[in-house]
Amino acid sequence: MESKISYKIMPTGKKTPADEREDVQKKTFTKWINAQFSKFGIHPIEDLFKDLQDGRKLLELLESLTGQKLGKEKGSTRVHALNNVNKALQILQKNNVDLVNIGSIDIVDGNHKLTLGLVWSIILHWQVKNVMKSIMAGLQQTNSEKILLSWVRQSTQNYPQVNVFNFTNSWSDGLAFNALIHSHRPDLFNWEIMIYQQSAVQRLDHAFNIAKQYLGIEKLLDPEDVATTYPDKKSILMYVTSLFQVLPQKVTLEAIHEVETLPQEVKHIREQQIQFHPQLFSQQHFESQEQKLFATSPMSSETDLESYQTALEEVLSWLLSAEDSLQAQGEISTDVEEVKEQFHTHEGFMMELTAHQGRVGDILQVGSQLLGTFGKLSEDEENEIQEQMNILNSRWENLRVRSMERQNNLHKVLMDLQNQQLSELSDWLAKTEKRTAKMESEPLGPNLESLKKQIEEHKILQEDLEQEQVKVNSLTHMVVVVDEASGDRATIALEQQLQLLGNRWATICRWTEDRWFVLQDVLRKWLQFIEEQGLLDTWFTEKEEFVTTIHTIDFKDQKEMLEYLQKLAILKGELEIKRQSMDKLNSLSQDVLSAVKNKELSQKLEGWLQNISHRWDSLAQKLEGSSKQISQAVAAIQTSLTQTTVMETVTMVTTREQILVKHGKEELPQVPSPKKRQIVVDSEIRKRFDVDTTELHSWMTRSEAILQSPEFAIYRKEGNLSDLREKVNIIEREKPEKCRKLQDANRSSEALIEQMVNDGLNADNIKQASEQLNIRWIEFCQLLSERLAWLEYQNSIIAFYSQLQQLEHTVITVENWMKAQLLPAADPDAVKIQLDRCKVRNSVLICVVICCCHLFRSLLFIKTSMIFSCVDNLIKGRKRYTSLFTYETAKIQMFEECVDHCQELYMLYMSN
Repeated sequence: MESKISYKIMPTGKKTPADEREDVQKKTFTKWINAQFSKFGIHPIEDLFKDLQDGRKLLELLESLTGQKLGKEKGSTRVHALNNVNKALQILQKNNVDLVNIGSIDIVDGNHKLTLGLVWSIILHWQVKNVMKSIMAGLQQTNSEKILLSWVRQSTQNYPQVNVFNFTNSWSDGLAFNALIHSHRPDLFNWEIMIYQQSAVQRLDHAFNIAKQYLGIEKLLDPEDVATTYPDKKSILMYVTSLFQVLPQKVTLEAIHEVETLPQEVKHIREQQIQFHPQLFSQQHFESQEQKLFATSPMSSETDLESYQTALEEVLSWLLSAEDSLQAQGEISTDVEEVKEQFHTHEGFMMELTAHQGRVGDILQVGSQLLGTFGKLSEDEENEIQEQMNILNSRWENLRVRSMERQNNLHKVLMDLQNQQLSELSDWLAKTEKRTAKMESEPLGPNLESLKKQIEEHKILQEDLEQEQVKVNSLTHMVVVVDEASGDRATIALEQQLQLLGNRWATICRWTEDRWFVLQDVLRKWLQFIEEQGLLDTWFTEKEEFVTTIHTIDFKDQKEMLEYLQKLAILKGELEIKRQSMDKLNSLSQDVLSAVKNKELSQKLEGWLQNISHRWDSLAQKLEGSSKQISQAVAAIQTSLTQTTVMETVTMVTTREQILVKHGKEELPQVPSPKKRQIVVDSEIRKRFDVDTTELHSWMTRSEAILQSPEFAIYRKEGNLSDLREKVNIIEREKPEKCRKLQDANRSSEALIEQMVNDGLNADNIKQASEQLNIRWIEFCQLLSERLAWLEYQNSIIAFYSQLQQLEHTVITVENWMKAQLLPAADPDAVKIQLDRCKVRNSVLICVVICCCHLFRSLLFIKTSMIFSCVDNLIKGRKRYTSLFTYETAKIQMFEECVDHCQELYMLYMSN
């Protein structure tokens, strides 16, 4: 009992070889993935098991390997992660990557063993098989590992210190890596110095550094992980493949045949190697106890018995441990996922039994051989060996039977649970299909509250799908054991059942996704319509009140009138912009009504749209009336101010003349003080400045109403712009006079500001009024220039299409004439007449082609978006003219031949 416990208990904190191998693979595979990411600037991963759980990094890895863009779900729920991993597994299957018992739920749950298995499958496909694909095809070989080993042995055959016969401990001392690099690149380092002066870790580090620096291979392996008794095979295989990719890849058939015969020669060569260079193996143990037991060299019976006892103890210790492991597996669970885990655990246990079966058989065979050596063993020793063999055989058989029974029980329970899952899924799908059919038959709406309620019901359906997704994922990696009785028929039937359920599941998922998109789109547009509707209602109410208020104001102040004129001009521009909002509302209402087919809602929305259209028209009319009202008031005040200024000037002059006449001979009165005289002058300048400013603002307001007309927003192919052109020309003709008026106002403002500054008064109001006037004048002149350019451009377009239409009319006339012409029978004169007419028509077509060329040149002066339409129409027309011209030329040639023929007949007739 004590011995049993001593074999079972491990020191606290010590990892098993399997755990150590898992750590090495995790580290190496992480480096390989990050090496792929670095080529495309993708953020590296840190924890292999955690970072692959959501499936995004897995899809990014496949994007970098396949060169395809793969969409990733952005959600952070478990369902999004499962969908991402499922998509990655599908991509791998499409690329013929072998996946055995690896499901999305295993990766999402962070299963270490299966995650490493998935990454290794990816590495094996893209790093190993793809790299060696061409050479495998050339050598007609399918075993990539054998070819790679042949290449290594062929490359290192001239290095007696190196004998590579596997991808594990043959690489532990570091010599094989260095020899492989040195055989192809001897210029990189000195071989003799390297082998005798460094330890295994140093030699490995040397090789990895050389490969990184000169061959561009990332340091995927750590020397400490390789310099062990039994390094990880997958990691070494991956790294050696990287060397194979960058070094010459010559492999001969002789090297492959040599590898195929390798197992029989390994031991003998290895013993010679140890004898030749004992210093290289002083710290390593390459021979297992099993190899020592069955060595072919002769030994005494005492040595045989001692070796047998040692091997027997090891096998019995393992047997005790295996019995404890089987006992520790516990009762079979009733949860399908737990049973799968138990099944896989027991599957690994069965593989371990299979691996040790040979050792048990070998021990029994050696025991039989010892019993057959008569006279070399005592009777007690023979009885002991016989008893030991009986115990070993009995306990082995008992362990094997119990293991088989548990495997059968696990499979039976697992299949029952999986069939129950299939049945439950089928029932759930049937129920959900009825549920979705009912939801689809119900119309959307008819009001916003009903739509929101339908969205909430749809959310419940989505939640049910997410819960069911876990069960569906469980079925994607079912465990099936096919026996000889059922054969492939059972597998085919199960695959068909799973495919049918999968199709039904996919249909429901697609419908749910499409329905959700429709619901969200309708809700978004409906809410947007309500929001835009409220904003537009508020805006119209505010502006209607503003315009109504203007009608009640008795304008007397010039400044106030100018401010209101500017506000009205701005409001006109806003009103035009609001037409776009109305168009947007109309589009939104159409989208909502197309989804929510309800007559009452349709009437409600259409009524509101009509009402808002009437309000727009009414506001536009009121704006026009208010603008005219204020403009008239401004004009009246201008006239009054002008008359008042003139009368004051006349009165002042007259009074001054009377005073001069009356006191001509008397002493002149004392001259008024400069201060009083300056006040009079300032008053006159201020009046002139106010009059000029008011007149300019009023003129620009009236002109801007014309220049901001909606007619300038429409491009035309035909029509008459003479009225609009005349209005703009009037403004252009009035502009020089108004420019002089602006200069007068500027001089007045400068004089006023200078005097007010000298008198210590605040001139900010004058400065601000002058600056506003000049800024508005600049913006007005720019607007006028744009409108003049627009008119020139529009006239060019209209002229282009007018000429094009004339050309088309000409071609149609010629074309109709050509169709109506018939060839006369034998009258030379009639044929000549037709020939002349054809030539005339041909000349017309030549003129048409020349006109087409002129039109093409005119397009160089037409810019912006309309040119594409012009070019398209002109190219189509030119093709038609060219075709007709070719036809006309052929007809002329036919007429000329007919004339010649008629003349010949006529001459023949006259000679007879």
